[in-house]
Amino acid sequence: MHNIGLRLAKLRFPINQHISFLIYILLLIIVAIVSFAANFFPPIVSTDSARYMLSALVQSEAAILAIVVTLSLVAVQLTATSFSPRLIHLFQRTGSFWLLLVIYIISIFYGLYALNQIIDNSSRSIIVDIWNPISISFRLGIVAFIALVIHIWNTLELLKPSTIMKKLSYDITMKSIKSYQDNPRNYKDPFTPIMDIVTSSLDRNDQTTFSEGLYTIRERIIYIFEYDTPFEDNEQLNIINILNKHFNNFREVSEINNYAVGELILEMWIIGEKAIEKQLDYVFEVSFEYINDSLNRGIEYANDIIAESAVFGIEVLASKAIINVTNENFKKIVSSAIENLANSATKANEKALENTLFFIYRSLAEIIMEAPRDHFNDDVTTAIDCLESLIKADPNPKMKFKEISKEHMKYECKRSLGI
Repeated sequence: MHNIGLRLAKLRFPINQHISFLIYILLLIIVAIVSFAANFFPPIVSTDSARYMLSALVQSEAAILAIVVTLSLVAVQLTATSFSPRLIHLFQRTGSFWLLLVIYIISIFYGLYALNQIIDNSSRSIIVDIWNPISISFRLGIVAFIALVIHIWNTLELLKPSTIMKKLSYDITMKSIKSYQDNPRNYKDPFTPIMDIVTSSLDRNDQTTFSEGLYTIRERIIYIFEYDTPFEDNEQLNIINILNKHFNNFREVSEINNYAVGELILEMWIIGEKAIEKQLDYVFEVSFEYINDSLNRGIEYANDIIAESAVFGIEVLASKAIINVTNENFKKIVSSAIENLANSATKANEKALENTLFFIYRSLAEIIMEAPRDHFNDDVTTAIDCLESLIKADPNPKMKFKEISKEHMKYECKRSLGI
């Protein structure tokens, strides 16, 4: 049953990748069937009426085709200018646009052929059945106009940043990542097009697009971890290292943007949680190190908001890793979490970051209470000694606890740690 579910999940990927084009084709088939099945064309028409009708139909189709092509190119140019020039290849691969061109070209040329088949006769009238060129040309015109309506709807949907990023995410596969790793000169980084959109949204302070971009990338990474396993050699590490490189670049340019850094931390800890579930210890380690580095940076820049987000992320990942403490790598990371939080408490005290210090106390207490003592005796002892030294030390003159006094902090910390 698991194998069947895995195969079905993998089958959903190509379907989702081309779902809009498949729906487009299905709707056109339905329109074509209804158009050719309905008997709405008059059985007898005059030759003059047929000529006028076909001539007007062909001219209108040609004019519409020219307008559609022009507006599509303008839309592509504006979108590429707003986000990234790399988006042009996305529109080149849009099947509905090329199919619409084919339908209109066929309809125009068949209309010209039908127009050429009209021959004057003494009655100056033509008997038209369903397979007469005039009737077929008229019905093709109906299909072409309906195809245009569907194409406009599909194009408007495609111009949404969320849709663009979702379609671009389908290029992020194990194969594309491996090809880029093996030969970066001939293959492009599959993450880059989405990262360009996320970067431009950050410049415009568009938080919604920024979050959607990070969410899209995270979902693709989790999909790969979920359905492309087992990995060979260090493939899982290669994937997370590429993502880590991009996230570090974001962090460098958005150090003062608390929202952006907080979102980066959030995405990394969700990936870390999934890595724990799939026993991907290398991925978990990179995620943890990224969040821990964010904590150090938050304290270094005296930014309580970033530091608190990182502390909470470390607490969540450490608590999840404790469940898998029999895995030696997970055990080391839990030990590292206890040690790093204790050291960060000292740094936060020096920087007079009272809120961060309180969050570290609370998170460290939660981790220590959940951690099996037979696995982390030395780490717990070191952490308690570190916090005791802070509690016993003279109060920092810059620290003015708003919500709790020093004595209350000492009491709560001791009680939580079981001292």
